[in-house]
Amino acid sequence: MKKTLALTLAILMAFAMLLSFAACGGTDDAEETTAPAKTELVTASVYGLSFKVPADFTEFTEKQPGAKSANNGAGASIAVTDIIDASELPFDSWTEENYISDTLAGTTDAKILEFSKDKKVSGYDALYVHYTTKSQSGTELEGYNYVIYYPLQDGGTGYQSITFAMVKSVESSLTANITEVLESLSAE
Repeated sequence: MKKTLALTLAILMAFAMLLSFAACGGTDDAEETTAPAKTELVTASVYGLSFKVPADFTEFTEKQPGAKSANNGAGASIAVTDIIDASELPFDSWTEENYISDTLAGTTDAKILEFSKDKKVSGYDALYVHYTTKSQSGTELEGYNYVIYYPLQDGGTGYQSITFAMVKSVESSLTANITEVLESLSAE
């Protein structure tokens, strides 16, 4: 578990932001929502990653050591880690099973919708996982996570994680624009 602690914290941070929104009465799982129209996207640069975000998202702010996040207050959030030493978490070690048991620990009913070790972000190897899960309170969540691996100057390897997370019952601007957001991801 130690090897995925930073990654787990980034994902849990994104989920915590969503759950605080849901706990404040921001969503009702039984109520249908109307899908928002595509919205203007703006470029964000966080810890060397560049990507488009819906214009209604707030600025990225420090939430945990080594991570930044943004939340538009409508059931969606983004969490990014800085580059972390990957000596205990080599790229080839990832499996669907250890992603669920280590990274999505603390959630229930985790389901991997897509798991790929064939992705590249600006030429760097990247693990891509699209999943659904439930919080301990039963809120259904959907997430998209990239874990990008980089060569370090000391000859080692580092990784960086970015997670796009959404409450499934809320049609947010991130939900409406997720394809364009994911396609825009690059390492600077």
